[in-house]
Amino acid sequence: MRKFDKPALEQQINRVNFFIQEANEHFKNDDLTKTKQYLKAIEYAAYIPLRELSEEREVYHNEPLAIEKAELALQEISPYFAFARDYLHTGHARGLTHSLQAIHDILRRYFNV
Repeated sequence: MRKFDKPALEQQINRVNFFIQEANEHFKNDDLTKTKQYLKAIEYAAYIPLRELSEEREVYHNEPLAIEKAELALQEISPYFAFARDYLHTGHARGLTHSLQAIHDILRRYFNV
C-alpha cells in the first residue's frame, strides 16, 4: 500500500506529470501507440489503493487507440491533474487522493468502452 505522506504524494504527482507530458508529446507527433502506453502509465501512476483492482485490466491492452479517444482522455484528465497539484501544495490530502482517483477512473473508462 502506498504511503500518504507529502514526499510520497509529491513523487506520485511528479510521475503523473511526467507521463502526461510524454503522452501529450507523442500525441502531437501522431504516435498513438506510445500515447496509449503513456496513458496506461498515467492510469497506473495515479492509482490510489482505495479500491481493489478488477480483473478487467487485461481486456483492453491490445485494442487500438483512436485519435479522438486519446485527445479526449488527455483533455479530460488535465483539470484533475491541476487540482491534484493544487491540493498537494495546500496540504488537502482528501482532495489530492480524490483527484488522482478521478484520473485513474477516467482512463479506465476510456479503455474499457
